[in-house]
Parts: sequence; structure tokens; C-alpha cells
Amino acid sequence: MIAPTKLLILGICFTTLLGSAGRAGPVPDAYRVDPDRHRHRIDGPGEPPAMKAPPRPFAPSESGARSDPDALQSLADAVRSDVMLLHLDSLSTGLMTRYYDTAGMAAASQYVYDRFADYGLDEVWFDDFIVNDVPVRNVVGVKAGAVDPDRIIMICGHLDSTSPENQTLAPGAEDNGSGSAGVLEAARLLAPLSTDASVYFVCFTAEEIGLVGSEHLAAIADAEGWDLQAVLNMDMVGYDRPDPPDLWIEGFPGNPGSVALMDLLEQTATAHTDLAVYRYPGDGWGSDHVPFNSYGFPAILAIDYDWNRYSCYHQTCDVVENLTPAHFREMIAAVTATGAGAAGLDATPGSVDGIADRTDDPDDAGILIEAAGTGYEPATSGQGG
Repeated sequence: MIAPTKLLILGICFTTLLGSAGRAGPVPDAYRVDPDRHRHRIDGPGEPPAMKAPPRPFAPSESGARSDPDALQSLADAVRSDVMLLHLDSLSTGLMTRYYDTAGMAAASQYVYDRFADYGLDEVWFDDFIVNDVPVRNVVGVKAGAVDPDRIIMICGHLDSTSPENQTLAPGAEDNGSGSAGVLEAARLLAPLSTDASVYFVCFTAEEIGLVGSEHLAAIADAEGWDLQAVLNMDMVGYDRPDPPDLWIEGFPGNPGSVALMDLLEQTATAHTDLAVYRYPGDGWGSDHVPFNSYGFPAILAIDYDWNRYSCYHQTCDVVENLTPAHFREMIAAVTATGAGAAGLDATPGSVDGIADRTDDPDDAGILIEAAGTGYEPATSGQGG
């Protein structure tokens, strides 16, 4: 994760986003940045970026009133660290590097796209643009809201990585394979559930050279007038030392919507996880919540409290073995439940019906079935599934 750098915009055009969304708007489609001149997050906040739009509202009571606490607890409990670590086997261990201009980054984007499609999201699309003459893309998956689909809650994190050997070895397990795997896990759990508002799951590229991917999508959201009520950004969420606090929450005190969103994440983490919370008192910096705030959208960051004590930050040693699975699970549980609460999770379906099919065994009886977030107790399939 990094602090923002100045971007040179190489032109304004209409950019069409791939996939069934079919959105288009006047946004920059090419950026020129100097990766050697950006300031990393660990260098400190620096000067906050200029606001490009006034603050926009976030009122969790409007959408979260129907979110039953028991259902949110069930959803939080359903987060699985083993599933997320399997994603990291592919994204971190398998690809070696996800630096923005490498084949590894392109493969990682396709991996996320494919998982979003596998989970049955209503829309999946690439947000394509150009950085330093290299075609790059954010990945967006959409779960359409059942009551107010124009209202959007975003759960996001950057997918790219960096190190001193960024072209060949930048595994980026903590920074930020952990956040990307968390976005995937949130999508897996929320895809089959019903929410009042739409939930956008986003993995950004080119964060490590200047927050470029999030700047691009934030500009689209502004240009197209998205009713983007909340941006929950995850960056470095898998490493923890034994001493508390655990969760660092960061937003923008001058944006009332950001403050309300920080309140909601703190309340949710306290109620539904074992995380000890620290709230950073100043303005946020150095990650993908910053561009969205500059356009006035309520945006916050969830990050490990120990992010600046992680010795493999931006190093070739940032590998999966360094992560703390139990803490990783709790962090993603907190953000996923917060996003579900903000979107208005409907926890009371009339019934949940289906057939269990064990592909490696003709006997489909005895399969444990869970409907995360619904409040239903786990069940075991009978004869025939």
C-alpha cells in the first residue's frame, strides 16, 4: 500500500467497461506515473489530496435496519481462512509477482474474474485503462440489490504487489493478497444471499504505483452519478502480533459519511468478532479509500494494526507462511458483516431448497449444508442429496 502520487492524465475519452454492465462515461483512460517517485504508506500521510466533490451521505439506518444481528453473526462465523489461503496459493505462491505491468498481474485479474463468475454474481466486468502505455484492468463483480439496486456498497482491495524485484518476485501475500482474498471470500458468502442494496466487489490494480486503479474507478463513479454509499477497503489484513489492538480503522473525520462508516465497522467488529479496535484520528492515506474520499464518497480502510511492524512489507519475503490465519479470518468477518449490514441483509427467506451433489462419491447422504447469513442451523443431506 502506498501514499498517493501525482498522476499525469494523458487524455479524456469515453471508456466502455466490459461485461454485462455496459456502462460508459467521460473518464481518463490513460495515466503516466513514475513508480520511483511515489511515497509508500510507511513514509507517512503527507498532504491530503484536494477534494474534487463535496462529501456525500451514508445513513446505515436506512439500509441496515433489517439486518438481524444473529444473521450477521452467522455470516461472520461462516468466513473460512482455509478458503482464503487456497486463493493465496494461486495468487501469491503460484504467480510469484503481481506487479502492475507483468503477466502475473494479468493472470491474477483473470483469476478474480473467474471466481466472481463461479460464485454466480449478477455482473462481472473488467474496468480497462492504460498506465505507462501498459493495458491494465480492475475487476468488478456485482450482486444486485433486491430493493434498491441503484444504492451501492463496495467491498474492495488492491490486487497488485511490489518488491525490489517486482518483475520476477513480489509474492505480496500480506500486501495485498490478503485483502484480495478477503474480497473473494465476501463475494462467495454474499452472492447467494439477498440484500436491499447492491454490493460491488472490486480488486484494483496499480495501487502500488500511485492508487491509479481506484482513482480510475472513483472517477467513473463520479462521472456516472453512482449512488455509492460506502467504500470498505481492505489492505494488509492477514498479519497480527499477539498484543492488541488488532484492527486499525482509518477514514476521514471531515466527511460525516466516512465517520458513520467507521462507527459501523467498529460496532460490527466489536459485536461479531474478537478483534480489538484502534481508530486512527487523522485523515486516511496510502490506500484505495483515498481517491473515493476525494470524490466525496464515504470511504474507510480496514488494515492490520501491526501493518507498520511487518518486516516483509514490500519485500520478496512477503509470503503466505507469514500470515496469521485466525486473525485473517476475523478481519474478513468484520468487513463482510459490515458490508452486509450496510447493504441491508435480508435474513428471513421463506425457505432454502436444493440438492447436495458429492462429485467424488455416488452417495450424497450425510453432507453438511450451511446457508451462511440466513440464521438457519446447519443441516445434513439425506438419501439422494
